Amino acid sequence: MLLTLVGWTSPCIAEAFGVREDTGRLWRSDFESGGIAALKASVAPGPVPVKTETACPFMPPPWRGRCR
Repeated sequence: MLLTLVGWTSPCIAEAFGVREDTGRLWRSDFESGGIAALKASVAPGPVPVKTETACPFMPPPWRGRCR
């Protein structure tokens, strides 16, 4: 959610993590209302998020401003 703090929009966050825009909005809303604890509190059922784990090492640093 550091991306939110540097100005990324929900659609940009969703694109970066390969999720739908409404999921990006939900993450931002949860973060804004309850901080990191709110994000940790809602673990979705199902398999391990392989796509996210694979993409994280390749994410550009937020200060490069690729998605604003």
